[in-house]
Amino acid sequence: MDRDLFEKLSNQSIQKYLDLKGIGYTRNGNYLKLMDHDSLVIDTRITDQKKCETFFWNSKGVGGNLYQFMREYLGMESTDILKELKELSPELSKAVANRYEDKKYVPEKWKNKGNHEQVKDYLINKRKLSTRLVNGLIDRDLLRELKYGDALFVWKEKGQEVGSDIQGTRIDHEKYGDRGTKKMVVPGSKKNYGFNFSVRTKADKQKFFYF
Repeated sequence: MDRDLFEKLSNQSIQKYLDLKGIGYTRNGNYLKLMDHDSLVIDTRITDQKKCETFFWNSKGVGGNLYQFMREYLGMESTDILKELKELSPELSKAVANRYEDKKYVPEKWKNKGNHEQVKDYLINKRKLSTRLVNGLIDRDLLRELKYGDALFVWKEKGQEVGSDIQGTRIDHEKYGDRGTKKMVVPGSKKNYGFNFSVRTKADKQKFFYF
């Protein structure tokens, strides 16, 4: 098949496909969760960098466009997927694109606003992280305390601040559900990136931690 046609068929609306096939989901803003697999999340946003609706199945670590959704979720073979996408294309093309403007990350908006006491209490006393680790992150400007005591983890790439994520320090199950705390990636943060840091030691072996 012509590559352009393959891409066009594969990148059609996942949400519209769910509606046509009667696959149940719940909506939370720009995101959908399947009724039978709530770890499968669909991002309906269309941006300059993200040309189609995408999904990510957290429990399996897979994701992609509509073609990949049908392969992973429904277990369909490539030939059958493309055949069905062609047949449904007239209806799928009626989907209204959820256009979303990419926001720019502005480091100046996320400067330190406190003395780190609330962040230290939460991370050290409640989450049981090492005092040395927490103080080290603060000293290197990788951890800040925001206005209401939330912890901001700063993403840096080659010394430049390219994003951050927020971990709330106050427990509020009514507002934040089972997790109990605020948790979010700051708008405009670099795509496909995250909080990371490296430490040089005298140890012979290198250790890599992911979390």
